[in-house]
Amino acid sequence: MKLIFPLRNATRTTIYVTDTTPIVGIEFGSKLPDGTVLQNRNEKLAYDISGLYLVDYTLGDRWCEGSVIVAR
Repeated sequence: MKLIFPLRNATRTTIYVTDTTPIVGIEFGSKLPDGTVLQNRNEKLAYDISGLYLVDYTLGDRWCEGSVIVAR
């Protein structure tokens, strides 16, 4: 898997992932803890979103898939 660090040039982005379980239970607006990595197994990508803020997330067809919005 290729590890990606989002938000190098922007302040907010949407990430499409196949596993949202690492962020379940984290309140919106909270800073994400160190080591928080979300994966998109379909595209073989992993997103290190440690230290970013959780803005919102939506679930897709399955309860663990969806999109995640994070901000600096």
